[in-house]
Amino acid sequence: MGNAKQGLKGVPVALVANEIANSDEGKKTIGQSINAAKMILVFLGSLAAVRYGVSKFKDLRADRFARENVGNPNLTAAAVIYESFTRVGFPDSSVLSYLIPSINISTDESALFSIASQVTSVKDVSEAYSILFRRNLFTDIRKGLDTDELKTFWNIINSPSDNQNQQLLYPLGTDLYSASKSMITVNKAVQDANGNWQGTGELYGTFEFREDVGEVIAHGVWASNDGRKENYYIIERGWFMKDQGVVLQHQVTNKKI
Repeated sequence: MGNAKQGLKGVPVALVANEIANSDEGKKTIGQSINAAKMILVFLGSLAAVRYGVSKFKDLRADRFARENVGNPNLTAAAVIYESFTRVGFPDSSVLSYLIPSINISTDESALFSIASQVTSVKDVSEAYSILFRRNLFTDIRKGLDTDELKTFWNIINSPSDNQNQQLLYPLGTDLYSASKSMITVNKAVQDANGNWQGTGELYGTFEFREDVGEVIAHGVWASNDGRKENYYIIERGWFMKDQGVVLQHQVTNKKI
């Protein structure tokens, strides 16, 4: 009896496994395991294919969007912000490398601010940012704009298209700057014998966003034909041969870039 028990214990594990595998129940279990493994592989393969397809679709969408919006300041502004965060240019293989101008944020201030002043909508910049770079503009902005130039760039983009403060009267001696994101045309002003100022048809100058238009030397209230009232300012510039011009409240601000 002792020898019989010892012989039973000595049956090789491989032999037992083989017996189980050859049994109907064993074959069924193995088949189910193989099918489950196949399903997992098919699922993972399908998931990878879907992800690849979505990625390629987004690449094509970004490419088409960039081509259709060449020169659009909203797209260019999105690219400037993205480059400032990544600190790298666009790959040579990228359509953006030749559709979007290369701008050095540290040195090309005039170009940078000119682009910012042409932006028509922060929402459009955000949309372009999302399509081109698959990132959230406002999330990146909240992480911090690490240069003064970029902070100014963003402030210009985010500012209104003209002066919304119609109540504040700028005192004499205040330097005024263009508040309009579109260029303003300012006519000259002349003073009559009674000391009253009036505008002329002669050009005083054209001014871009936040460009210095002159110093306030007089002000008053202008009334339109429909009864609307708005502050006006007589401004002056020049050293020896000084010119005077007239601007309205919504056109100017006392804030420089």
